[in-house]
Amino acid sequence: MSFFDEKIGTLLPVYMAWVLRHRVFVLLITIAILAVSGFLATRLTSDNVMVKYFKKNSEIRIADEVLNSFIGGTSELAVVITGKNQEVFRNPGFLVLLDTLQTRINTIPGVGKTISFANYIKRIHRSMNNNSDAFSSIPASPDMIAQYLLLISYEDYETLVDESFTEGRIVVQIKEASTDYYRDVIKKIQTLVPAGMKEYADISMTGTADLMLTVNRLVVKGQISSIIASAIIVLLLSAAVFRSITGGLLTIVPLTVAVVINFGVMGFLGIPLEVGTALTASIAIGVGVDYAIHYINSVKKNAGDARGPSGACEKATRLSGSAILFNALSVAAGFLVLNLSSFIPLIRLGNLIALTMVTASCATLTLLPILMQVIKPRFLGK
Repeated sequence: MSFFDEKIGTLLPVYMAWVLRHRVFVLLITIAILAVSGFLATRLTSDNVMVKYFKKNSEIRIADEVLNSFIGGTSELAVVITGKNQEVFRNPGFLVLLDTLQTRINTIPGVGKTISFANYIKRIHRSMNNNSDAFSSIPASPDMIAQYLLLISYEDYETLVDESFTEGRIVVQIKEASTDYYRDVIKKIQTLVPAGMKEYADISMTGTADLMLTVNRLVVKGQISSIIASAIIVLLLSAAVFRSITGGLLTIVPLTVAVVINFGVMGFLGIPLEVGTALTASIAIGVGVDYAIHYINSVKKNAGDARGPSGACEKATRLSGSAILFNALSVAAGFLVLNLSSFIPLIRLGNLIALTMVTASCATLTLLPILMQVIKPRFLGK
């Protein structure tokens, strides 16, 4: 701390004096940075595919690539088909439509393989006709389908249709690993449903791919709600501590700047919103608020001994500025240790928290003196 006390502690008041003299310029630069960060934040995407949580050279990623090269795909989407009538899966007309939908799904880029109850019927029909390609189709007779089903055990196809032949599914194996891709595939499949098929059954989606989309939505929704809730709680508690709404609003200014810059950097670097990065804003608000509270409290304590807000800010910066920076750098360094992890969400979390600590502390020591001089909040004299 001696280096910070002796060197940084003497430089900070000089820096603060420069900031106050050029406050209009500093505010314009801040607004420009926030505007650019806000624009870059619009590029922010969300992606919660678990295999991407690991580095490309990890055993899990390598194994996933190998499996995708040999099988239909490691991700699965199930097209659930619920019949409107009993034994709809014994109906030749419906099975033809089912086979048509399956064939169309196979044409989607990234889809490695599909399988449904129609595959079994077509295979048996072909086998019973000397394996002729001409019979690789759905038989036209319901009685023939019933006879074919007597030749095989229900256990052979129980994962594709229920015992009442009313509800079944098309299993879609996917080689791609991206929630954006999953979303596009689901939308595409809905457009590929043959005309007349919905007269027989209702169609919905499930499976690991759809689950990842649900997780994705929850992460985004949770991120928004957690930021709003954290900001409101910090505002109310700070307002109660300083007995002033103005004090509460001043407290969240550095946090707002830090969070906006954080999302801007994520958008610029293409860092997606996922489980790890979704925690960043809430942690940043909880940890970074200390700097603003500490600084404002120091200004308030010195307001009676100084000449006006600028004098109180100068004294607070001299007494508390080095401690704020030292704490920010210490916390940042602690989180940067997460770069040693092989789990990508933890690496991103560490880097973004470190960035947020630095920006929050700098915003505290730069913007709060300007705002206090301009606003001259009354609570400082209480």
